[in-house]
Amino acid sequence: MDVIQKEKSNKLLVSCGEKRKGWSYHGNIVSRFSMNSSSTRFQSGSSVGSIRCY
Repeated sequence: MDVIQKEKSNKLLVSCGEKRKGWSYHGNIVSRFSMNSSSTRFQSGSSVGSIRCY
């Protein structure tokens, strides 16, 4: 299972096993990271978004 944390800087951290090029939030590249699933969902406040690996 992916571990998603919200930092004080309001950044979302997704912790996964395999290395991927990065991940995107609503189609926008947010940061380079390690992923192991094709898609992950998270809830931030009252809005629900989706983080996708590529």
